[in-house]
Amino acid sequence: MESIKYSKKIKNFNQTITNSNHVIAVSDYTKNKAELISGYNQIETIPNFVNTENFFLLDKKKSREKYGFNESDKILLTLSRLVSRKGHEVVINAISLIVKKIPQIKYVIAGSGEKRYEKNLKVLVSNLKLEKNVLFLGYIDEEKKNDLYNACDIYIMNSHKTNYKGDSEGFGITFLESNACGKPIIGTNSGGIPDAIDHRENGLLIEANQPSKTADAILELFNDKELYNQLSKNGLERIKENFSINKIGKKYMEIISSYYNNY
Repeated sequence: MESIKYSKKIKNFNQTITNSNHVIAVSDYTKNKAELISGYNQIETIPNFVNTENFFLLDKKKSREKYGFNESDKILLTLSRLVSRKGHEVVINAISLIVKKIPQIKYVIAGSGEKRYEKNLKVLVSNLKLEKNVLFLGYIDEEKKNDLYNACDIYIMNSHKTNYKGDSEGFGITFLESNACGKPIIGTNSGGIPDAIDHRENGLLIEANQPSKTADAILELFNDKELYNQLSKNGLERIKENFSINKIGKKYMEIISSYYNNY
């Protein structure tokens, strides 16, 4: 039954592309996947954008006070749906490898989703005795996200290449939102994430499902202040130059105008 359902999805997908005047993908990864499935080779990549009126630099101390975090905490953040594809357990295992070196480290998991997965993560945290280091915030309202990004030191999402359904990360908008708040980012070299992270430019790319390499990346950013500050600065500039709503919106308007002017 799953193969029949999949075949129907592919058929509908191909029909949609065939009946479209213009096809846009949010990443080169998504574009390549779509072209492979459909055989259509005129797909254009236009990345997701960040609305810098919603995501911008704030005073870290004040943002931390709103969430009850200490000024001395070393905070990692993942803000996403709580699903296994996001790889929270990899980061938790990485924390267990470095907690003795950085006792004040906190891994903040924000978002809701699969209850069974959440339960499994909490069991893992308990088994590793990391209850003081891993915090589950649950669902976060949109208007509270900017403070949460600003409260952290590093944004991290250790997404797997695919899950059991074959789903993968198409892009990862939260990486850009974090950059817009001046945060260096750590992500995996899988799916469309390399479109959001330029390795050692605005963040670090690592292999998926590798707790030890994840731990190394975290330690490097916390221990190398010069690198941390450079990635932070580059991330802010990169958002402004390539991913602002004005820049991306202009590209869409040019496409829309080209069709409008033909009628």
